[in-house]
Amino acid sequence: MKEVRGEFQEEERFETESDVVLTSLESLPKSISSADAEYSSYEEVATEGNRENQLGQGRVYRVMMKSFNPAEAKSRMEKLIQKYGASQVDAVKPGKEVPGGSYYNLFVPTNYLREFMYQIMSMNEAILYETRVKAHIPLGKNRVFIWIKSL
Repeated sequence: MKEVRGEFQEEERFETESDVVLTSLESLPKSISSADAEYSSYEEVATEGNRENQLGQGRVYRVMMKSFNPAEAKSRMEKLIQKYGASQVDAVKPGKEVPGGSYYNLFVPTNYLREFMYQIMSMNEAILYETRVKAHIPLGKNRVFIWIKSL
């Protein structure tokens, strides 16, 4: 909004957003060797993006999930993390309670990424985003952020 003579007027903005909603799990990398050669179906302009982590070669997947039963969702997440060998990224333990839900910051082995994401997306109503980042992601791993919003 823009202030003009003490009044606020709506301002139309056109900016490049760095998140892309993935409509198909088929767009995830098939293997680590082909992941570096594949490109997303969009391009970002560094000077107009909303995030500071643009134009990197790494990809981060973000899942925004809604849950009416957060305890059950958390239990299922713990089982999936064990089953697919996902590991904690930083000092924050997976499943940390945050205002409004639970937060997961995981490294998922590339060999299991597609199956892991399929299981996550089939749990509850969820949206999957892909973001390109400059941060280093270990070879053979994919970074996945999951936020389970309690309803």
